[in-house]
Amino acid sequence: FTTARKHIFDYSEELECLIKQYYTSNTTGGVERSALADKIIRLFGYEDESRIKLNEQVMNRPLVEQIAIKGAQVNVMYGCNLACKYCFADGDHGKRGRMTKETACRTIHFIKENMGQTNVMNLSVIGGEPLLNMEAFEEISKQAKANIEQAGTDLFLNTTSNGTLWNDDNTAIIHDYGVKCMVSMDSHEEHVHDYLRPSKHKTQSTYQNIKMLLDTYKQQAELNSVHITVTPFNMNISEMAEHFYDMGFYHLHFSEVQSDLADFQFTVADIEVLKKEYEKLAEILIRRIGEDFPLNCHPLLSGLNRLHHRRPHTFKCGSPLNVLAFDPEGDIYPCDMLMWERYKLGNIDSGLDKG
Repeated sequence: FTTARKHIFDYSEELECLIKQYYTSNTTGGVERSALADKIIRLFGYEDESRIKLNEQVMNRPLVEQIAIKGAQVNVMYGCNLACKYCFADGDHGKRGRMTKETACRTIHFIKENMGQTNVMNLSVIGGEPLLNMEAFEEISKQAKANIEQAGTDLFLNTTSNGTLWNDDNTAIIHDYGVKCMVSMDSHEEHVHDYLRPSKHKTQSTYQNIKMLLDTYKQQAELNSVHITVTPFNMNISEMAEHFYDMGFYHLHFSEVQSDLADFQFTVADIEVLKKEYEKLAEILIRRIGEDFPLNCHPLLSGLNRLHHRRPHTFKCGSPLNVLAFDPEGDIYPCDMLMWERYKLGNIDSGLDKG
Protein backbone atom coordinates (compact mmCIF):
# COMPACT_ATOMS: atom_id res chain seq x y z
CA PHE A 1 0.00 0.00 0.00
CA THR A 2 2.80 2.42 0.86
CA THR A 3 4.49 1.77 -2.49
CA ALA A 4 1.23 2.21 -4.38
CA ARG A 5 0.48 5.47 -2.56
CA LYS A 6 3.94 6.82 -3.27
CA HIS A 7 4.31 5.79 -6.91
CA ILE A 8 0.82 5.39 -8.41
CA PHE A 9 -2.02 6.84 -6.34
CA ASP A 10 -2.06 9.71 -3.91
CA TYR A 11 -4.46 8.33 -1.35
CA SER A 12 -4.84 8.69 2.39
CA GLU A 13 -3.99 6.52 5.36
CA GLU A 14 -7.75 6.24 5.95
CA LEU A 15 -8.17 4.53 2.58
CA GLU A 16 -5.20 2.25 3.25
CA CYS A 17 -6.76 1.21 6.56
CA LEU A 18 -10.14 0.52 4.92
CA ILE A 19 -8.58 -1.64 2.21
CA LYS A 20 -6.72 -3.73 4.79
CA GLN A 21 -9.87 -4.03 6.87
CA TYR A 22 -11.86 -5.13 3.81
CA TYR A 23 -9.46 -7.96 2.93
CA THR A 24 -9.21 -9.20 6.52
CA SER A 25 -12.94 -8.99 7.25
CA ASN A 26 -14.56 -12.26 8.35
CA THR A 27 -17.97 -11.14 7.10
CA THR A 28 -18.07 -12.52 3.57
CA GLY A 29 -20.90 -11.37 1.38
CA GLY A 30 -22.57 -9.43 4.19
CA VAL A 31 -23.40 -5.85 5.01
CA GLU A 32 -20.04 -5.09 6.63
CA ARG A 33 -17.91 -5.86 3.57
CA SER A 34 -20.39 -4.17 1.25
CA ALA A 35 -20.28 -1.01 3.38
CA LEU A 36 -16.49 -1.09 3.43
CA ALA A 37 -16.36 -1.50 -0.33
CA ASP A 38 -18.72 1.45 -0.74
CA LYS A 39 -16.46 3.65 1.40
CA ILE A 40 -13.38 2.55 -0.55
CA ILE A 41 -15.01 3.33 -3.89
CA ARG A 42 -16.07 6.79 -2.73
CA LEU A 43 -12.65 7.63 -1.24
CA PHE A 44 -11.07 6.64 -4.55
CA GLY A 45 -13.38 9.14 -6.20
CA TYR A 46 -15.59 6.71 -8.07
CA GLU A 47 -19.13 7.95 -7.73
CA ASP A 48 -20.34 5.85 -10.65
CA GLU A 49 -23.45 4.07 -9.41
CA SER A 50 -22.97 1.16 -11.79
CA ARG A 51 -19.68 0.30 -10.11
CA ILE A 52 -21.28 0.42 -6.68
CA LYS A 53 -24.14 -1.71 -7.96
CA LEU A 54 -21.68 -4.23 -9.41
CA ASN A 55 -19.91 -4.43 -6.06
CA GLU A 56 -23.17 -5.09 -4.23
CA GLN A 57 -24.10 -7.82 -6.71
CA VAL A 58 -20.76 -9.59 -6.37
CA MET A 59 -20.74 -9.37 -2.57
CA ASN A 60 -24.34 -10.21 -1.77
CA ARG A 61 -25.70 -12.57 -4.42
CA PRO A 62 -25.01 -16.30 -4.62
CA LEU A 63 -23.35 -17.59 -7.79
CA VAL A 64 -26.41 -19.32 -9.20
CA GLU A 65 -28.42 -16.09 -9.07
CA GLN A 66 -25.85 -13.84 -10.70
CA ILE A 67 -24.98 -16.00 -13.69
CA ALA A 68 -24.79 -13.90 -16.82
CA ILE A 69 -21.77 -15.22 -18.69
CA LYS A 70 -19.65 -12.34 -19.97
CA GLY A 71 -16.70 -14.35 -21.29
CA ALA A 72 -15.77 -17.97 -21.92
CA GLN A 73 -12.75 -20.20 -22.46
CA VAL A 74 -13.59 -23.36 -24.36
CA ASN A 75 -11.02 -26.15 -24.15
CA VAL A 76 -11.27 -28.34 -27.24
CA MET A 77 -8.33 -30.64 -26.47
CA TYR A 78 -6.77 -32.20 -23.40
CA GLY A 79 -3.43 -32.69 -25.09
CA CYS A 80 -0.50 -30.93 -26.72
CA ASN A 81 2.31 -31.80 -29.13
CA LEU A 82 4.86 -29.87 -27.09
CA ALA A 83 6.44 -30.61 -23.71
CA CYS A 84 7.02 -27.13 -22.32
CA LYS A 85 9.28 -27.27 -19.28
CA TYR A 86 7.04 -25.08 -17.11
CA CYS A 87 3.52 -26.10 -18.22
CA PHE A 88 1.21 -25.76 -15.20
CA ALA A 89 -1.16 -28.36 -16.67
CA ASP A 90 1.45 -30.75 -18.07
CA GLY A 91 -0.27 -30.07 -21.39
CA ASP A 92 -3.49 -31.86 -20.45
CA HIS A 93 -4.30 -31.46 -16.70
CA GLY A 94 -3.51 -35.16 -16.40
CA LYS A 95 -6.57 -35.99 -18.51
CA ARG A 96 -7.25 -37.26 -22.00
CA GLY A 97 -10.03 -36.29 -24.34
CA ARG A 98 -11.08 -34.13 -27.26
CA MET A 99 -14.29 -32.18 -27.64
CA THR A 100 -16.82 -33.54 -30.12
CA LYS A 101 -18.79 -31.35 -32.52
CA GLU A 102 -21.92 -32.15 -30.53
CA THR A 103 -20.37 -30.99 -27.25
CA ALA A 104 -18.99 -27.89 -28.96
CA CYS A 105 -22.48 -27.04 -30.19
CA ARG A 106 -24.10 -27.66 -26.79
CA THR A 107 -21.42 -25.58 -25.06
CA ILE A 108 -22.12 -22.55 -27.21
CA HIS A 109 -25.86 -22.97 -26.69
CA PHE A 110 -25.30 -23.13 -22.91
CA ILE A 111 -23.31 -19.88 -23.09
CA LYS A 112 -25.99 -18.26 -25.23
CA GLU A 113 -28.78 -19.30 -22.87
CA ASN A 114 -26.89 -18.01 -19.81
CA MET A 115 -25.40 -14.73 -21.01
CA GLY A 116 -28.38 -12.59 -20.07
CA GLN A 117 -28.15 -9.05 -21.46
CA THR A 118 -24.41 -9.25 -22.07
CA ASN A 119 -23.48 -6.87 -24.89
CA VAL A 120 -19.93 -8.14 -25.47
CA MET A 121 -18.72 -11.74 -25.48
CA ASN A 122 -15.04 -12.62 -25.47
CA LEU A 123 -14.73 -16.26 -26.41
CA SER A 124 -11.34 -18.00 -26.33
CA VAL A 125 -10.73 -21.37 -27.96
CA ILE A 126 -8.03 -23.04 -25.87
CA GLY A 127 -6.25 -26.34 -25.16
CA GLY A 128 -3.85 -28.05 -24.74
CA GLU A 129 -3.06 -27.08 -28.27
CA PRO A 130 -6.37 -25.98 -29.83
CA LEU A 131 -5.26 -26.62 -33.43
CA LEU A 132 -5.13 -30.34 -32.65
CA ASN A 133 -8.93 -30.41 -32.79
CA MET A 134 -10.03 -28.22 -35.67
CA GLU A 135 -13.36 -30.03 -35.99
CA ALA A 136 -14.52 -28.69 -32.61
CA PHE A 137 -12.68 -25.40 -33.19
CA GLU A 138 -14.67 -24.78 -36.36
CA GLU A 139 -17.96 -25.82 -34.76
CA ILE A 140 -17.44 -23.43 -31.85
CA SER A 141 -16.68 -20.58 -34.26
CA LYS A 142 -19.66 -21.44 -36.45
CA GLN A 143 -22.13 -21.75 -33.57
CA ALA A 144 -20.85 -18.62 -31.84
CA LYS A 145 -21.31 -16.59 -35.00
CA ALA A 146 -24.81 -17.96 -35.56
CA ASN A 147 -26.11 -17.88 -31.99
CA ILE A 148 -24.23 -15.10 -30.21
CA GLU A 149 -23.14 -12.59 -32.83
CA GLN A 150 -26.33 -12.75 -34.87
CA ALA A 151 -28.32 -12.16 -31.67
CA GLY A 152 -26.80 -8.70 -31.54
CA THR A 153 -23.91 -9.30 -29.16
CA ASP A 154 -20.43 -8.09 -30.12
CA LEU A 155 -18.45 -11.32 -30.44
CA PHE A 156 -14.66 -11.48 -30.14
CA LEU A 157 -13.20 -14.88 -31.03
CA ASN A 158 -9.58 -15.55 -30.15
CA THR A 159 -7.09 -18.35 -29.64
CA THR A 160 -3.49 -18.95 -28.63
CA SER A 161 -1.44 -21.57 -30.46
CA ASN A 162 2.07 -22.91 -30.05
CA GLY A 163 2.56 -22.12 -33.74
CA THR A 164 3.78 -25.52 -34.92
CA LEU A 165 0.63 -26.81 -36.63
CA TRP A 166 -0.41 -24.16 -39.15
CA ASN A 167 -1.59 -25.48 -42.52
CA ASP A 168 -3.86 -24.40 -45.37
CA ASP A 169 -7.01 -25.89 -43.84
CA ASN A 170 -6.86 -24.52 -40.30
CA THR A 171 -5.61 -21.14 -41.53
CA ALA A 172 -8.64 -20.88 -43.83
CA ILE A 173 -11.04 -21.69 -40.97
CA ILE A 174 -9.43 -19.14 -38.66
CA HIS A 175 -9.45 -16.50 -41.39
CA ASP A 176 -13.04 -17.18 -42.46
CA TYR A 177 -14.41 -16.83 -38.90
CA GLY A 178 -12.23 -13.85 -38.03
CA VAL A 179 -10.50 -15.52 -35.09
CA LYS A 180 -7.75 -13.37 -33.58
CA CYS A 181 -4.62 -15.46 -33.00
CA MET A 182 -1.68 -15.23 -30.65
CA VAL A 183 1.45 -17.34 -31.11
CA SER A 184 3.45 -18.57 -28.11
CA MET A 185 7.19 -17.99 -28.48
CA ASP A 186 9.52 -17.70 -25.52
CA SER A 187 12.60 -16.30 -27.22
CA HIS A 188 14.03 -15.01 -30.46
CA GLU A 189 17.03 -17.25 -29.75
CA GLU A 190 16.54 -20.76 -31.07
CA HIS A 191 18.37 -22.62 -28.30
CA VAL A 192 16.43 -20.83 -25.54
CA HIS A 193 13.04 -21.33 -27.19
CA ASP A 194 13.74 -24.98 -27.93
CA TYR A 195 14.85 -25.60 -24.36
CA LEU A 196 11.70 -24.06 -22.87
CA ARG A 197 9.24 -25.31 -25.51
CA PRO A 198 10.54 -28.60 -26.96
CA SER A 199 8.58 -31.01 -29.11
CA LYS A 200 7.42 -34.15 -27.34
CA HIS A 201 9.21 -36.12 -30.04
CA LYS A 202 12.41 -34.07 -29.62
CA THR A 203 13.19 -34.65 -33.30
CA GLN A 204 12.94 -31.08 -34.53
CA SER A 205 13.53 -27.48 -33.54
CA THR A 206 10.17 -26.01 -32.61
CA TYR A 207 11.64 -22.56 -33.21
CA GLN A 208 12.60 -23.41 -36.79
CA ASN A 209 9.21 -25.02 -37.35
CA ILE A 210 7.38 -21.90 -36.17
CA LYS A 211 9.61 -19.58 -38.19
CA MET A 212 8.99 -21.61 -41.35
CA LEU A 213 5.20 -21.63 -40.85
CA LEU A 214 5.12 -17.93 -39.97
CA ASP A 215 6.75 -17.14 -43.29
CA THR A 216 3.91 -19.02 -45.00
CA TYR A 217 0.84 -18.21 -42.91
CA LYS A 218 1.55 -15.07 -40.87
CA GLN A 219 -0.20 -12.68 -43.24
CA GLN A 220 -3.12 -14.94 -44.17
CA ALA A 221 -3.95 -15.77 -40.54
CA GLU A 222 -3.15 -12.24 -39.34
CA LEU A 223 -0.65 -13.57 -36.81
CA ASN A 224 0.35 -10.24 -35.30
CA SER A 225 0.48 -11.12 -31.59
CA VAL A 226 3.02 -13.14 -29.62
CA HIS A 227 2.80 -14.46 -26.06
CA ILE A 228 6.07 -14.70 -24.13
CA THR A 229 6.23 -16.59 -20.85
CA VAL A 230 9.06 -15.01 -18.87
CA THR A 231 11.18 -17.44 -16.85
CA PRO A 232 14.60 -17.32 -15.19
CA PHE A 233 15.94 -18.65 -18.51
CA ASN A 234 14.70 -15.82 -20.75
CA MET A 235 14.76 -12.58 -18.79
CA ASN A 236 16.19 -10.51 -21.68
CA ILE A 237 12.78 -8.91 -22.22
CA SER A 238 14.00 -5.76 -23.97
CA GLU A 239 16.07 -7.71 -26.48
CA MET A 240 13.15 -10.02 -27.26
CA ALA A 241 10.86 -7.03 -27.76
CA GLU A 242 13.15 -5.46 -30.34
CA HIS A 243 13.40 -8.71 -32.30
CA PHE A 244 9.69 -9.60 -32.18
CA TYR A 245 8.64 -6.10 -33.24
CA ASP A 246 11.17 -6.29 -36.08
CA MET A 247 9.60 -9.62 -37.08
CA GLY A 248 6.35 -7.76 -37.72
CA PHE A 249 4.41 -8.51 -34.55
CA TYR A 250 2.09 -5.74 -33.36
CA HIS A 251 1.27 -6.95 -29.84
CA LEU A 252 3.65 -8.51 -27.30
CA HIS A 253 2.17 -10.13 -24.20
CA PHE A 254 4.73 -10.73 -21.44
CA SER A 255 3.67 -12.80 -18.42
CA GLU A 256 5.83 -14.28 -15.68
CA VAL A 257 5.87 -18.05 -15.34
CA GLN A 258 3.57 -19.75 -12.82
CA SER A 259 5.21 -22.97 -11.74
CA ASP A 260 6.03 -24.92 -8.59
CA LEU A 261 9.27 -26.22 -10.12
CA ALA A 262 12.39 -25.01 -8.33
CA ASP A 263 14.19 -24.11 -11.57
CA PHE A 264 11.39 -21.71 -12.48
CA GLN A 265 11.23 -19.77 -9.22
CA PHE A 266 12.48 -16.19 -9.49
CA THR A 267 15.14 -15.16 -6.97
CA VAL A 268 15.44 -11.68 -5.47
CA ALA A 269 18.31 -11.05 -7.89
CA ASP A 270 16.13 -12.19 -10.81
CA ILE A 271 13.42 -9.74 -9.83
CA GLU A 272 15.94 -6.88 -9.87
CA VAL A 273 16.98 -7.95 -13.36
CA LEU A 274 13.34 -7.99 -14.49
CA LYS A 275 12.75 -4.51 -13.10
CA LYS A 276 15.63 -3.14 -15.18
CA GLU A 277 14.45 -5.06 -18.23
CA TYR A 278 10.96 -3.59 -17.97
CA GLU A 279 12.50 -0.13 -17.69
CA LYS A 280 14.43 -0.82 -20.91
CA LEU A 281 11.23 -2.11 -22.50
CA ALA A 282 9.45 1.12 -21.56
CA GLU A 283 12.20 3.11 -23.30
CA ILE A 284 11.83 0.94 -26.41
CA LEU A 285 8.07 1.51 -26.47
CA ILE A 286 8.48 5.27 -26.09
CA ARG A 287 11.04 5.39 -28.89
CA ARG A 288 9.02 3.25 -31.29
CA ILE A 289 5.77 5.11 -30.58
CA GLY A 290 7.62 8.34 -31.29
CA GLU A 291 8.63 6.85 -34.64
CA ASP A 292 4.94 6.11 -35.40
CA PHE A 293 5.54 2.36 -35.08
CA PRO A 294 2.17 0.62 -34.55
CA LEU A 295 2.44 -1.50 -31.42
CA ASN A 296 0.90 -2.67 -28.19
CA CYS A 297 2.42 -4.37 -25.17
CA HIS A 298 1.15 -6.11 -22.06
CA PRO A 299 1.58 -5.27 -19.24
CA LEU A 300 3.17 -1.85 -19.79
CA LEU A 301 0.73 -0.30 -22.25
CA SER A 302 -2.42 -2.24 -21.43
CA GLY A 303 -2.67 -0.66 -17.99
CA LEU A 304 -1.85 2.94 -18.87
CA ASN A 305 -5.39 3.84 -19.91
CA ARG A 306 -6.71 2.35 -16.68
CA LEU A 307 -4.26 4.43 -14.66
CA HIS A 308 -5.00 7.57 -16.67
CA HIS A 309 -8.71 7.31 -15.88
CA ARG A 310 -8.04 6.10 -12.30
CA ARG A 311 -9.93 2.85 -12.81
CA PRO A 312 -8.83 0.21 -10.28
CA HIS A 313 -8.08 -3.35 -11.31
CA THR A 314 -10.72 -4.74 -8.99
CA PHE A 315 -10.22 -8.46 -9.64
CA LYS A 316 -7.13 -10.48 -10.45
CA CYS A 317 -9.06 -12.81 -12.73
CA GLY A 318 -12.35 -12.89 -14.59
CA SER A 319 -14.13 -15.51 -12.49
CA PRO A 320 -15.92 -13.02 -10.17
CA LEU A 321 -17.13 -11.23 -13.30
CA ASN A 322 -18.76 -14.37 -14.69
CA VAL A 323 -16.05 -15.58 -17.02
CA LEU A 324 -16.21 -19.38 -17.13
CA ALA A 325 -14.16 -22.18 -18.68
CA PHE A 326 -15.55 -25.30 -20.38
CA ASP A 327 -13.58 -28.52 -20.89
CA PRO A 328 -13.83 -31.12 -23.70
CA GLU A 329 -16.53 -33.03 -21.80
CA GLY A 330 -18.68 -29.97 -21.18
CA ASP A 331 -17.68 -29.62 -17.53
CA ILE A 332 -17.49 -26.06 -16.17
CA TYR A 333 -14.57 -24.54 -14.24
CA PRO A 334 -13.58 -21.06 -13.00
CA CYS A 335 -10.83 -20.73 -15.64
CA ASP A 336 -8.46 -22.70 -17.86
CA MET A 337 -5.81 -22.87 -15.12
CA LEU A 338 -8.19 -24.61 -12.71
CA MET A 339 -9.49 -27.49 -14.82
CA TRP A 340 -8.93 -29.96 -12.00
CA GLU A 341 -11.78 -31.98 -10.51
CA ARG A 342 -11.73 -30.18 -7.16
CA TYR A 343 -12.57 -26.89 -8.90
CA LYS A 344 -15.41 -28.22 -11.04
CA LEU A 345 -18.49 -25.97 -10.94
CA GLY A 346 -20.97 -28.01 -12.94
CA ASN A 347 -21.75 -29.22 -16.45
CA ILE A 348 -23.47 -27.83 -19.55
CA ASP A 349 -26.26 -30.41 -19.12
CA SER A 350 -26.92 -29.96 -15.38
CA GLY A 351 -25.86 -26.33 -15.08
CA LEU A 352 -23.83 -24.79 -12.26
CA ASP A 353 -23.79 -26.59 -8.91
CA LYS A 354 -25.88 -24.67 -6.41
CA GLY A 355 -23.42 -25.44 -3.65
